[in-house]
Amino acid sequence: MPPAKKRGSSDSEDVRSAAAMPRHGNRSIVVGVSLLKVMARLGRPSTLTEIAAAAAMSPPRAHRYLMGLVLTELVSHDPYTGRYEFGSQLVELGVTAVSRLDGVKLATEKLVEITHRTGLTSSISVWGSYGPTVIRSETAHLDSAVRTREGRTLSLLRTASGRIFLAYLTPQETQARINQELREWDEQIIGAPPPRPTTSTRCGGM
Repeated sequence: MPPAKKRGSSDSEDVRSAAAMPRHGNRSIVVGVSLLKVMARLGRPSTLTEIAAAAAMSPPRAHRYLMGLVLTELVSHDPYTGRYEFGSQLVELGVTAVSRLDGVKLATEKLVEITHRTGLTSSISVWGSYGPTVIRSETAHLDSAVRTREGRTLSLLRTASGRIFLAYLTPQETQARINQELREWDEQIIGAPPPRPTTSTRCGGM
């Protein structure tokens, strides 16, 4: 009976899965990408020994793949420290990939999960002509119906969405809307004086 295999890390599992792929696939590409994932998980410029150990691969074999990645500028090699780091072409590819992401689509896919996890109605807002504007909404199963209508403009000073926009947009972008809300503020109806806009949301949340 053969000895049981020792349970390895996710890094070595990446490389093992590459080695086990069907014959019609390109193993070199898959193993090379697996090494890039290992480098990402290491989180710093790393030596050949460190990368090979994390990938459960012999240093000579890892070196062959890394040299191919260096030639394509997906990885760079510092001859003085002997460390490997992501190269200029990989950075460029990453920037291009990020620029093609559809933020609204990604956020929409998370709405159901967030609503289910919190038990609260959730929504996606973008900065529109008149301030924060709801473009997607997911209703929770509450005792009383709470529905945020798509297209609704939210208050900058009295909503969580508004506070987030105040924290990250420039005063030039938000001041006109703030002035409008302050003119319409009625302490007797709202029951409180108008809050002062603050950027503390970046650090402390809502």
